Amino acid sequence: MPLAGFSSEDGPGYGLRVATYFYDGHTVPYRNSTSVQVFFTTKGKWAHRLLVDYPQIRPGHRLEIELRYDKEDRANFFGNLDDGQIADFSHDEQTFRQQDPYLAVRWIQDLRRPWRLQLGLRTGNTFIDLHAASGSILQSLAPLGDAGGGLTQFNAALRHDTRDNYINTTRGHLSEIRVEHGLGSDNTFNGGTIDLQHRHFISPHPSFVLAHRASTTYTYGDVPFFEQPKLGSSKTLRGLSADRFRGEARVLLNTEVRWLGLPLSQKHQVFGGLNLFGDLGQIYDRTASPSLTGWNVGVGIGARLYWYSTVVRADYGQSDGDSVLYMRFAQIF
Repeated sequence: MPLAGFSSEDGPGYGLRVATYFYDGHTVPYRNSTSVQVFFTTKGKWAHRLLVDYPQIRPGHRLEIELRYDKEDRANFFGNLDDGQIADFSHDEQTFRQQDPYLAVRWIQDLRRPWRLQLGLRTGNTFIDLHAASGSILQSLAPLGDAGGGLTQFNAALRHDTRDNYINTTRGHLSEIRVEHGLGSDNTFNGGTIDLQHRHFISPHPSFVLAHRASTTYTYGDVPFFEQPKLGSSKTLRGLSADRFRGEARVLLNTEVRWLGLPLSQKHQVFGGLNLFGDLGQIYDRTASPSLTGWNVGVGIGARLYWYSTVVRADYGQSDGDSVLYMRFAQIF
C-alpha cells in the first residue's frame, strides 16, 4: 500500500507499507499479521517500523511487538524563549538532528466490558547531533537529556471505551489514565508521566458528529526534554509550529464539528466530508497550575475522505499568526 502525506513544515512525504495476514478460519479478525513501513519526507523526517500483531494470542488478550526507527533532521527545543529571542539564533543553531530507534511490546487485555488494560515496555536510545558547532539553543539552555541517551520505559493504561467505531467514531466515549516510568542508562533519567484523557462523541444528526478531546499530562522525577509533553503539530494544536513548546505539564482541548459528507462513489463506499475545529492548549510548570493567560489557540477547517476503514484528512490551521497545512491518515482523535 503506498503512503503519502504533507505538511507545510515537513514537506511532501512518501512511503510504502506491506502487510501479510494469517487466517485460521476462526480467530477474529485474524490469527496474526506482520507489517513493514518505510516513510520519508522531503525535509528529513523518517518513520520506519516493523509491527507484529496477535489480536487474540489468548482469548481477550492482544500482543503487539513493534520495532521502529524515527529520524528528524530539523528537531527543535526552544524552552521558554520567545519568538524574538529565537530569531537571534541562526537556523542551524535553532535545530538539531534527532534519531530514535526503539523496541516496544504491548499487552492488551479485555476486562469486564467496556474496560480494557494495557501494559507495555519500550526500550531504545535517542541520538542527538547538533548542526552548529557552538552557540546552539540546545547548548545554551542545556536541558536534561541534551546529549541524548538510552531510556527504558514501563507503562500501564486503564481504558473505559464505549466508542461505536475506533477508526471513525460517531457515538460513545473513551476515558483513559496512563502512567509511564522511565529509567535512563547510567542513572541519567528516573521519572515519568501521568496522562489523563477523555474523548466524547455525539451525533445530533446522521450526517454530523460533535467530537471533543480533553487531556492533561503531568511529569514527575527526572524526565529528559525529548520525552516532555509537546504542544504544536497535526497531533496536538494545529497551526502552531511543530513542538513549539515543551515542558513539565500540558493541558490540551480539541473540538471538532464533523460533517460526514456526500457519497463520491456508492459502489466503492467513498465519501467526502468537512471539519471545523478549534484547539486550545498550554504548557506550564508542574509546581504551578495552568494560567488564565498564556493559552495557545488554533482554529481551522479540514477536508475528509472516507473509504471503508481508511480516513484521509487535510487540515488547514492558524495559530498566533502562523498557518500550517497538514495531510495525514486517520482522524486527530
